[in-house]
Amino acid sequence: MVEKFLALIKSQSLFNKGEPILLAVSGGIDSMVMTHLFTRCNFRFAIAHINFHLRNQDSIDDEAFIVQHSELLSIPHFKIKVDTGERATEKGISIQIAARELRYAWLEKIRKEHGYHFIATAHHSDDSVETVLLNIFRGTGLSGLGGIQAKRGKVIRPLLPFTKREIEAYAKENNLSFRTDKSNLEIEYDRNKIRLKIIPAIEQFYPVIKQTLRDNIFNWQDAISIYQQQIDLLRNRLIDKRDDEIYITISKIQNQKATGTVLFEILRPYGFRSEQIAPIIASFNSISGKVFYSKTHRLLKDRKHLIITDITIPYSSEELIMEQDTEVTTALIQLKIQTIFNSDFKIPMDDSISCLDYDKLEFPLLLRRWNKGDYFYPLGMNGKKKKISDFLINKKIPIHQKEQTFVIVSGEKMACIVGIRIDERFKVTNDSKKFWV
Repeated sequence: MVEKFLALIKSQSLFNKGEPILLAVSGGIDSMVMTHLFTRCNFRFAIAHINFHLRNQDSIDDEAFIVQHSELLSIPHFKIKVDTGERATEKGISIQIAARELRYAWLEKIRKEHGYHFIATAHHSDDSVETVLLNIFRGTGLSGLGGIQAKRGKVIRPLLPFTKREIEAYAKENNLSFRTDKSNLEIEYDRNKIRLKIIPAIEQFYPVIKQTLRDNIFNWQDAISIYQQQIDLLRNRLIDKRDDEIYITISKIQNQKATGTVLFEILRPYGFRSEQIAPIIASFNSISGKVFYSKTHRLLKDRKHLIITDITIPYSSEELIMEQDTEVTTALIQLKIQTIFNSDFKIPMDDSISCLDYDKLEFPLLLRRWNKGDYFYPLGMNGKKKKISDFLINKKIPIHQKEQTFVIVSGEKMACIVGIRIDERFKVTNDSKKFWV
């Protein structure tokens, strides 16, 4: 088993000898076998254990077991207690998802703080088979057939070549102590149903089902690799990055074979789900303005494009402009400012440049996004008052650009809509002596 263990580490380039590894250890048979193999191979490692507060005294005993084992062998160890139930309630998610989020967040924190190169978990080949079956039952694309990966980011799984039986045999052969998690025998969890009920039922008719699925997973992983290469090529052709936004031309998507699959693969990195794809495609032939959300992004259907915006980025919505400022920068806009005294100055014929009468301004000015109810007196409209919302509609400003439109406020008056139109009250006249550009 040691040879097979070392072979996987080498063939999958999991890590190099000498690199410090953080082992996620529950105290169960799988993680204790992994710990023994790391010890036997003289690898540099530490143990990290999480008490999820889910099994009362058993959770306390698991923690005590890990501490005792670590201290006995002089293995560096880290431990934490978390309230998994509270996390699940707060976020409206299942206990299993809450535990997973807490686990990986804490492990990554410890990894970074203490300089460990990778996090090792004790997933094995039976876990991978169960994952694939679970994905199939819940509904999956091709990627869901690839099972658990031996290496993904900073997480490695060096026990993946081994079956549960091989792990149990190794533990028995080496007289290893371990804890038994009784919750693994509870049928209420989906994964346990597959492990304890569904697979044994299939094995009555197809005894080698697990080995067959292992072989299939290996073949599917190759197919997924080829598939992903093509998706990456399509993504590069179909996506246009403009500043902080992603543009996808609708007509190019419509020209693709398997439109829904291509669109899903393009949108998946932004958190959009498979069930959202059909409504998004249906919006192609409707009016502009339809909006779809993932947890991290917003997709806006515009006239010719799908426009994706990250909604997690905090943007400052207000900035003061002082009299002496020559530049003002926010996450969404950059203004270059000049004060000109030359009486021969001519107003540039460029809509992106606003020229105002300096002496009519009341400093400090305020740069902010426009708000519902804002109004101004647009230059060239004979002093007529107009709501900014109506003005932007008349100018046919796309929805996503409206949200990023800023105004400059002088006192309680709108001096201009930046880069679009100034207010009549601040226009340059023949009597103007000083210009704010």
